[in-house]
Amino acid sequence: ATFIVSPGQDVEYDFTVTNESVEAVTITDLGDSIFGELAGDADCQVGTVLDVGETCAFSQTFFVEGEAGEVIVNVFTAVAVDDDGNDVEAEDSATVGPRSPPSSRPRSLPRPRPTCCSRRTSVRSTAATAAAAS
Repeated sequence: ATFIVSPGQDVEYDFTVTNESVEAVTITDLGDSIFGELAGDADCQVGTVLDVGETCAFSQTFFVEGEAGEVIVNVFTAVAVDDDGNDVEAEDSATVGPRSPPSSRPRSLPRPRPTCCSRRTSVRSTAATAAAAS
């Protein structure tokens, strides 16, 4: 988990989508369970084509509310389609929670790498909280 010093801070989330299939896929949806649809950026958004083994990534900053001791879990979902029309979906989560300092230095989440496959196509998505800006 990434900890923020006090509730009500901006937190930067890093989102990564990796094509682990044997053919190119096109991203059709990027979403977050709390923040909704994600726009991505110029090289990682709905419509981006990922070749075999290719990864795209983007960051977005969101205001994270919370009460002392509350833990917030976001689930990032990436959906893609291959040239045969097969959909594939993968998701990953990031956890943010307020805490009292001994240190105000933010910590990063480990980057878990779940995979999801649909027939011959798979896409890996990773959501990780990189830093909290006070």
